[in-house]
Amino acid sequence: LRGKRSGALAHGRRAVELAEGGAEELIAGARALLAYALYLHGDNDEAGAEARAAIERPEATERPHAVIYALACAALVELEQGHAQAAEATARRSLEAARRLGLAAVTAAGLARLALGQVLLESGDVAEAERHLERAEVLRRASRPTLEHIHALLQLARARLARGRLRHRQRDHDPRPCSRL
Repeated sequence: LRGKRSGALAHGRRAVELAEGGAEELIAGARALLAYALYLHGDNDEAGAEARAAIERPEATERPHAVIYALACAALVELEQGHAQAAEATARRSLEAARRLGLAAVTAAGLARLALGQVLLESGDVAEAERHLERAEVLRRASRPTLEHIHALLQLARARLARGRLRHRQRDHDPRPCSRL
């Protein structure tokens, strides 16, 4: 997975570079995608900065998928940085934007649900977390394996483990899986 994360990061940086080179209407989306790649790579500070940059772009109001994605990524970063209340508010804002705009069944809404599911899982609301993570997994599916889908599957597995709906196969396996890939 490390190679895929690095590849995603390189592609994200290249997308921003290309968008800034003349496709301004794509900058918010490119920054939102770069933010998620940075989050998966473990660079929370830069991921948060890119998510904020996507949200603050002048064209952001015309790019709802980018805003939903950037808000969800910002929520994941906030959670990683120990700001659970802020993370929950941001994740709910992302999901509400998706619903309000009729985008609750798109991939970006899948990241919003994943973010809210992770927040709820960390706060102990495991049943509600599992519900959101199940929907996130469906929305993040693709015709071939992707990091996004693997991330959703891992978080759904964490919720099911917490609910006792999955068992560990190895006795020496750490029952606290990492929060990202």
